[in-house]
Amino acid sequence: VSSPPAPPPPRRHAGAMPDFAVGVEGGVAECSLSSLHPGTPGLDSCTECFAFLAVMRSPASEAGVAWGVARTGSFALPPRLAALVKSGVELGDADDRVFGDSGSKRKGGTVGKLTRGLVDRTAYYEHAMHLALAPFVHGEEFPGLYDAGE
Repeated sequence: VSSPPAPPPPRRHAGAMPDFAVGVEGGVAECSLSSLHPGTPGLDSCTECFAFLAVMRSPASEAGVAWGVARTGSFALPPRLAALVKSGVELGDADDRVFGDSGSKRKGGTVGKLTRGLVDRTAYYEHAMHLALAPFVHGEEFPGLYDAGE
């Protein structure tokens, strides 16, 4: 299987609009596994952690504005972290308290702490970034692939 060709290097023009803009937002939400699988022992509600990534193709591009959005995988926060977050403590600060560290959110993040570095925050966001870029990798190969209503 051959790899897709490498993208061209970025154009650098003083004052020019970027081709793409990227936003990353982490979050937590309550999940209820027991409601999805009633009667299964051991499945309780949990607080899950995840992030959304959004990529916008710039309005300055010839093709106009377009969006790609994806979400990372999610994982359950341990109850001690979840309780701190629910009380209003920011997740990175909760990590620092629980793990006796400082600046956790600028290091491996929560996912790095919980996996002992097996997955760091860069790797955690990487797959979602690839997925958010999916609408932009086909070019003219499949015209209309991401058009609404077809």
